[in-house]
Amino acid sequence: MLWHQSISDLHHQVIESEIWKKQRHKELEEHAVHLVLAQGQCSSNILAQLESEDMSLAQKVRLRLDRYERKQWQIRASVERLAAHLSV
Repeated sequence: MLWHQSISDLHHQVIESEIWKKQRHKELEEHAVHLVLAQGQCSSNILAQLESEDMSLAQKVRLRLDRYERKQWQIRASVERLAAHLSV
């Protein structure tokens, strides 16, 4: 019975560790996105360094930045349409 309990405890620790890793990875992704957005023109250097260290994280950051940029364009287009409508 003790053997079963130790296996169960080990399994629980592995699951907790995986959850922690995923949460930490998400935090790093958030931080990287904010850092890149704050750096502006230097962002390509940050992304290049991130790619050399963690390609998976770099891909996620690039995807989030692409979504952010598309959202900005959508907002700009909406504002322009609204401005055109109001100026008539």
